[in-house]
Amino acid sequence: MTRYEADQPYAVRSARRLDRARQLLAQLSSTSTDEQALMTILSDHENGQDAICRHPPDGDGDGTKTVFWCLADVTSRFIRYGPGNPCRSRAQSYTFR
Repeated sequence: MTRYEADQPYAVRSARRLDRARQLLAQLSSTSTDEQALMTILSDHENGQDAICRHPPDGDGDGTKTVFWCLADVTSRFIRYGPGNPCRSRAQSYTFR
């Protein structure tokens, strides 16, 4: 989707978050990729303003922050989600019938 991004400098920052997520996923074994492991990745604060879990800046950022998170298990027809940062929000669940 990079070619459709109007703000190329921001696209680089998104790619940095993607690279970090890939790095963390690569560290997991296939048996440890559970909901808790994925929540740990979504809550990662490495890379400051380019962290996966982005918080409102302290006055020196661009104002970008995480506003919503979601984990979906399509096989089990289950979604866990929450408003705001995954490291702080209360998870809610939805099961498809």
